[in-house]
This record gives sequence, structure tokens and C-alpha cells, in this order.
Amino acid sequence: MIITILQLSQMVIGVIVNLYALYMKSNGVDCLVETRHINLALIMYASYFLLFMNFFYAAYVKSQQKKAEAAKANGYATHPSSVLKKVN
Repeated sequence: MIITILQLSQMVIGVIVNLYALYMKSNGVDCLVETRHINLALIMYASYFLLFMNFFYAAYVKSQQKKAEAAKANGYATHPSSVLKKVN
């Protein structure tokens, strides 16, 4: 999970850096990177962010919900301390 969170953070930082570069370029600051390349980088970082967010949801959020539903279906209730106990 920590690697996915770090990858999401990397994508957020990439978007922020490119937005800042676009802002500075639009205010007349000299920049050697073409605006088209900054826009393409923004699209790339945003799409990677969405892909990693989708993976995070499927791998960590949705799978936990399925595990809890399966435990209840099998007669177990989840305890707040993540210990399963049999429901009578």
C-alpha cells in the first residue's frame, strides 16, 4: 500500500510542478520547455494519477469491503481490532 501511496504522491507533485511551470510561462518568465510539452506532461501525470487511484481503490478499499462481506456471510463479524469472532 505504501508504494501505491508514494506513486500517487509522485503524480500529484508532477501535476503541481507542471501547473507552476505553465503559470510562470504564462506570466512571461522565460522557459526553455515548450507549452505543448508542459500540457502533455500534465495529461500524462493526471492520467497516471487516475490509473493509480483506480488501482488503489480496487486493491485496498474494494477488497477490504469484499472480505468483510464474506466474513459476515460465513457467520463471522469483524471486530474493531480486526479480530474475527464467531457470531452465534
